Amino acid sequence: SSDVCSSDLFEKVIEIDPDYGPAYAHLANTYSATMMLYGLPPWESKPKIKALLEKALEIDESYR
Repeated sequence: SSDVCSSDLFEKVIEIDPDYGPAYAHLANTYSATMMLYGLPPWESKPKIKALLEKALEIDESYR
């Protein structure tokens, strides 16, 4: 699916530049959409989403 593909791309961006905050925020958004669209269990997805958003904020406070 396109969500899986986009998550792969954002993960690659993070691998290349771990200090690029938007990649973490967009990856969290992708996981959130995937969770809702495909009915993934929130207890599996939410901790990962939270960690990604916290990392984005750590890098760039403007995401608040």
